[in-house]
Amino acid sequence: MQEDHCESISVAPNFIHLATSDTCVNEAMMHETLPYYGIQFHPEVSGNQGAIILENFVSICLSQENSPE
Repeated sequence: MQEDHCESISVAPNFIHLATSDTCVNEAMMHETLPYYGIQFHPEVSGNQGAIILENFVSICLSQENSPE
């Protein structure tokens, strides 16, 4: 993945740590029960793997949009 940062945040309460790198201890996280995700890299310029991440994100958003509340 393409990254361009030197800062990082800690994993927030109720979030699960998902990914790390040589540069940053916290590259991705997700909420334990809600459809909230956070990443700290640039999938939009990360080739095929980045495109897959963005496609999956859109799919998750659409599935949540169509879910009954």
